[in-house]
Amino acid sequence: MSQCSVRSRESKLVRELKGVQEALVVGIDVHKRSYAVAFVRASSRAVAAGITMPADVKALGRLLGRVREQLHLCVYEAGPTGFGLARALQALGLPVGVVSLGSIPRATGQDNKTDPIDARRLAEYAAGGLLRCIAVPTEKEDEERQLLRHRAKARKDLTKAKNRIKMFLLYNGIKEPKGLGQWSVSAVAELERMTLRGLLREELDMLLSALRFAQSHLASYEALVRRLAKRGDHTEDCRRLREIPGVGLLTAMTVQVELFCPQRFHRPEQVARYAGLCPRLKQSGQTSSTAQLTTNGNRHLRHVLIQSAWRWVRQDATARARYEHLRKRTGCAQKAIVGVARKLVMIMWRMLVDRTRYKPSVAGATPAPAAPARPTPAAT
Repeated sequence: MSQCSVRSRESKLVRELKGVQEALVVGIDVHKRSYAVAFVRASSRAVAAGITMPADVKALGRLLGRVREQLHLCVYEAGPTGFGLARALQALGLPVGVVSLGSIPRATGQDNKTDPIDARRLAEYAAGGLLRCIAVPTEKEDEERQLLRHRAKARKDLTKAKNRIKMFLLYNGIKEPKGLGQWSVSAVAELERMTLRGLLREELDMLLSALRFAQSHLASYEALVRRLAKRGDHTEDCRRLREIPGVGLLTAMTVQVELFCPQRFHRPEQVARYAGLCPRLKQSGQTSSTAQLTTNGNRHLRHVLIQSAWRWVRQDATARARYEHLRKRTGCAQKAIVGVARKLVMIMWRMLVDRTRYKPSVAGATPAPAAPARPTPAAT
């Protein structure tokens, strides 16, 4: 599609929209190479116009700016393109909202699916008040959050590299050296010295090379996280959160960058829901029950909090008592630790908002009972 053709279509679209005598809601289906834009009347939800255009933020801002007076809201779905479009439209003074995939109503039956249809549905849902917009981080907040998430991915890459070596040894009937369970330096050195037949030696060398790269990669990310924690806007909060038993540097930094603006939450329950630590309620007729965790929420933050909750239970008597109470009531260790993690994130949120320090209970001064047996990670 030529640039002249796009400009001509945009001009025709603007003329049509100028004739609409009511507010407009805009739905944008964002892709790497194209934007599908649908304009819907805010009151009647009737489609006013639509256009598919190249993915050009400036061109889209120019188009929306020409009908600025009629715009009530522009919405698009959060995805791999990030928040750059939202920040650009906000800088132009346009009302824009970003919605999460899990909060968009979905039809249960088969139906057509195209980019213009998706854009139109977003606009219709927004006009009907059926969408809940999420907070848009600033560029700095987004960069910090990406650093912690990439660090987590680097940790997974290291685990995969270790698993590949273990599977290689198992497949070829090679006995694991002593200390490989803890990946000690001596165990890795013994792998490097092993005498193997044929191509096996070269294959193991390549696997060990991938291991060393993954270790170096993770170490570089963790150095960046430590440097970030020393910045003035994180130092005090990080020190304060680390006063909680079981909360280390990575957990403290993850909570800070994932919440990124804790003051936007008004109740502890909102924080727990954002972290994906709220059970899903099922009710039909006279029967109601709580099922698994809601599929919405911040998965990365939830994983970190549950890991920290296990350490908190082991090191704090009050947390241990809460865990035992929940475990007896639910009969499930996994549900109990989720309840502890929910309490933990509420405490950390309150500490960040009120700038207070952690207050261990009197019982916390006494040695905690024996640590609970931890179930397999897959169970949580």
